[in-house]
Amino acid sequence: MTLTRPKALLIVLLFWAAIYLPGLGTEELYSTEETRVLPAMEMLKSGDWILPTFGGQEYHNKPPGYNWLIAASFAITGQRSELIARLPSVAFMLLFAFMLVGMKAPWPNLSGRLIAAVVFLTGMGMINAGRRAEIEAVYVAVTGMAIFWWLSAYLRGSSRWSLWIVPTLLLAYGGLVKGPILGVIFYAAIIAVLFYAKRLKDLLAWQHLLGIILILVICLGWVYLAYERSSAASEMVSRWGKQWLVRVEPDKEHSVNWGKNVALSLANLLPWLPLVPLWWVKRFTSGLEGRQVAVFKGCRLAAVVCFVLIDALPATMDRYSLPVYPLTALLTG
Repeated sequence: MTLTRPKALLIVLLFWAAIYLPGLGTEELYSTEETRVLPAMEMLKSGDWILPTFGGQEYHNKPPGYNWLIAASFAITGQRSELIARLPSVAFMLLFAFMLVGMKAPWPNLSGRLIAAVVFLTGMGMINAGRRAEIEAVYVAVTGMAIFWWLSAYLRGSSRWSLWIVPTLLLAYGGLVKGPILGVIFYAAIIAVLFYAKRLKDLLAWQHLLGIILILVICLGWVYLAYERSSAASEMVSRWGKQWLVRVEPDKEHSVNWGKNVALSLANLLPWLPLVPLWWVKRFTSGLEGRQVAVFKGCRLAAVVCFVLIDALPATMDRYSLPVYPLTALLTG
């Protein structure tokens, strides 16, 4: 049977529906889901979509990008429930999987991209994150979209506008969801690809520099507006600084079992973790040619380096390495 794009999209839809929809709204909000949902509800009530609040108090833990999605989900459906709150997460899981098989891309071929989509949807870590009203599913999906768009545009020889502006807009939104870590993973991948292709000078394209400016304008623009509206601006800045500092110099409250979290990070790759060593088997990469070689080697290097560096943080948590998972899925596919 010849695999066509409509068939691939249907297969992805069936996998997604079977995994992410059953019982989606049956469980009550769990753990930190409330800190995503309640600020969204307060946004709808107050009409202030710039500065999130939680229990009537300013909420500085995270930017509002994910709260916007939940608030929009409530507003569009006219309902407020666990199911509706979790719809943005499951929708972004499907969106990235559809992007993998729906876009025309020179590498991997359609079969490989279908496998990548299935790997993405069926990974233990993604199932856990994708069925909850949590930031990770959206954040990971946006990271994957930015990387896959850039790789596809690079392999097609697309214009520099397509190569740089679309991914940087995705990075800007990702920054408003959780922060800059997705930019680290994105640039690790593309710099490694351009290094293997001996085209690092492409980073100096003025369209790329314009994209960086757009990221700064969008993200810092929100920071400025939030700072101006905040009645505790110094606390806002202090909270953000502390969140980054405790990752490298953990205090008693944030100290964690490093070995346990590394093990959990690897478990997030199940059931596909045993296939990772195949990335270095020449038999499976011998068909690559031209730019595809640089893309594969660059993505492989970036995936390994980012995973190791993130899990080397003294106060790491297994979910921090999830944005690397789109690279894992793509390489495995």
